Amino acid sequence: MTMVQIWLAREGREPTPPWKEKGHPFFLGELPLDDAEVKLGLRKEHLYAGLETRGTLGDQSLTGEYAEPRFVVAIIEEHEAAGSGWDPGFYRLSLSPERARLLLH
Repeated sequence: MTMVQIWLAREGREPTPPWKEKGHPFFLGELPLDDAEVKLGLRKEHLYAGLETRGTLGDQSLTGEYAEPRFVVAIIEEHEAAGSGWDPGFYRLSLSPERARLLLH
């Protein structure tokens, strides 16, 4: 079963999110890929960056260091993507952080 990590992310130059730190306050949880598609609307076309680049979101003139999170990101790691038909990487979801919290908790 392919698992997907769900994170909050800030706008700006900082790579998003610190995806190896599951104790981080921006980590919302992990769920099966099928559930992420149904509950959160995850789609393949939401891919915006590979795992090696981590990508950035929004206005690049901002540092994002003190900003509240504005985005919800799904991460599929390499070992999870294998055989799933999905690319490993960062997927930007079309949900607000508030809506994602409600759906996941």
